[in-house]
Amino acid sequence: MKYAAAFLITLLSSCLAWAHLPDRPDLDSWAMSLQNGRGSICCDFTEAQDLADADWDTTLVAGKPHYRVKFHEQWLIVDDESVVVAPNRYGAALAWIVYLDGKPWVKCFLKGTEI
Repeated sequence: MKYAAAFLITLLSSCLAWAHLPDRPDLDSWAMSLQNGRGSICCDFTEAQDLADADWDTTLVAGKPHYRVKFHEQWLIVDDESVVVAPNRYGAALAWIVYLDGKPWVKCFLKGTEI
């Protein structure tokens, strides 16, 4: 239980760091408002991984389509509750990746805009 509390405090305090894309300060409040399907705040751009089109796609898991993202040459499956359903005002896909039990996990994923 104390580890869970420490993790939660660390996670929440990391979201308090305020930073933005220097060329897009107009997106600060939008980025801070993003939430995944669990209702967890994704945080701002300081935690987000900007993904090239080649670093995210969809794949089938047990016959059901899921997003996946490439992180350090490893493909991570994005669970349905980690998907952000808000419109992407930034353009490129974004992934907020945290470590749980020493393994990378996609906390939030916002797909890139369709061109």
